[in-house]
Amino acid sequence: MLSYDIGIGIGSLLMGCLQESIGLPMGFALTAIAYVIGGIVYITYVDRYYRKLKGAR
Repeated sequence: MLSYDIGIGIGSLLMGCLQESIGLPMGFALTAIAYVIGGIVYITYVDRYYRKLKGAR
């Protein structure tokens, strides 16, 4: 939970600073891209890992 809280805090600060220079629409687009990449990583690695653990029982 600590890593999540730190990520939210640092991410908000960085995106606020970044959006001042690139603009709000581009900032939202970058955030959407980050979510898509995170989803792909989850589907590719994490979900497969937990399914493998579940099947090993």
